[in-house]
Amino acid sequence: MSIENIIINIHKHENACKKGRRMKFTSLFLITVLLILYACSVSSAQEYIIGPEDELAVTFWQEPNLNSTVRVSQNGTIVLPVIGSLTAAGLTPTELAEKIARKMSLFNKRVSQASVVVNQYGSKKVYVTGHVLQPGKYAFEVVPDLWKIILEAGGPAETAILSKVKVIRGGTGSGNTITVDLSRYLSEGDETGLPDIYPGDTINIPGISAETGTGETSIAGGLTTMQPSADAFYIYGQVASPGGYPLTKRLNVLEAIILAGGPTPSAKMEEVKVIIKGKSFSSVVTLNLEKYSKNGLPAPIEIKSGDTIYIPQRKESLFTALTRRGIFYDILRITITATTSMLIWSLAR
Repeated sequence: MSIENIIINIHKHENACKKGRRMKFTSLFLITVLLILYACSVSSAQEYIIGPEDELAVTFWQEPNLNSTVRVSQNGTIVLPVIGSLTAAGLTPTELAEKIARKMSLFNKRVSQASVVVNQYGSKKVYVTGHVLQPGKYAFEVVPDLWKIILEAGGPAETAILSKVKVIRGGTGSGNTITVDLSRYLSEGDETGLPDIYPGDTINIPGISAETGTGETSIAGGLTTMQPSADAFYIYGQVASPGGYPLTKRLNVLEAIILAGGPTPSAKMEEVKVIIKGKSFSSVVTLNLEKYSKNGLPAPIEIKSGDTIYIPQRKESLFTALTRRGIFYDILRITITATTSMLIWSLAR
């Protein structure tokens, strides 16, 4: 190969390297821009949207005497000193702050920035009625799932029927009713079956009438009359005294069951479920306490505030079920009576 060809090949290689570096730089630049745009869109999507009845704190660090605490009206507006009425509903706090700063700067040149903070979330309301310890209106920044809302309302009352909880839609699809079997959720720990709750919905927990005693028995049984404190855990199913209990000291699952009076004879201790409360989602752990009572392993997990323990019922054999209900003895009595009658009739012939 001649020297000229070698030089040409070197130049070609250098040009290819430069082109490769430019392409790599361009790719990295595009990826960076896309990541920034994505981060901005996620941040915007996660920011709270202001609605009617929200209470807002509006502050101006350059003019503190203009600071105000206002509540968004039903038509979505707020009234501020100097600038008067303006629409707040449908905007994020950041967007509203920018809007207020622009309007205020027309009257006061010193003001170039404003801050908006949501003091109270009044727009995302959910109503809880029926057999809960603290029925009423509850507002959230982000509406949680059905079970967490019931726990916010103090948990089910002594007479609550968890197998027929009703969700009455209040916004889109107003008036539509969904019946939810919460007892199944407590038993299986499967959140996928729970319907989403939206602002304006009403949750009604039916129950047994205290006066007449009529109604369907809840799988959860009754709660203790003790009012749970802010730090509380809940225990349902096959225990002597199901309900809500204040968490005044460190407890593991077994100690919590003992505190609730211990398991009933029909308790299935091999499949005790602990629903661990999380910030956004709950997780479910299944424990074999029967194995623990024999071997001492594995150690029961520690209960935290807001956790729920559910002890399922052991399936009965057909013989046990018939015996417990007296059907077996009825069949035996009828059979003996029929056989005796046939013998007497045969002897009489």
